[in-house]
Amino acid sequence: MTRSDFARAAVRKAAFVGSFVVMVAVITLIAPIPAPPAPATPPCAVLEARQMASTTPIAGSFACLEASFAATSQISSDADVAAIAAQPPLYTSYRYLGHTASGYYFQFQGDTVGCFRFHVDTQGLVDHVGFRGAACPQPLP
Repeated sequence: MTRSDFARAAVRKAAFVGSFVVMVAVITLIAPIPAPPAPATPPCAVLEARQMASTTPIAGSFACLEASFAATSQISSDADVAAIAAQPPLYTSYRYLGHTASGYYFQFQGDTVGCFRFHVDTQGLVDHVGFRGAACPQPLP
């Protein structure tokens, strides 16, 4: 093999590697990059938010409370949770705002504005509820 054969082989190899690099770059630029999935709001936090915006008992609202939290709060049924929601101020709608390490935040509207923070345990049950009789802080704490 002569020196020119080595040179031609090197040029062919460089052309192949170069075209491969261009192809990978084009695919990378064209291919859609999926956004990372947003953390799901635990179903129990959503169910409790729905209950706080309704005076009618919602099935499962009691089952979504962690046992010691329910006992401490003297709640033993869906009707008890609805009775708490029926206390003034009354809320008729809510909006999920987001979550932090301290819980899931919901802004409520009704007689007035209110902010609820539902903290869930590792099983997804609500084990603490924070309430603020005003708009939720922005940014969330």
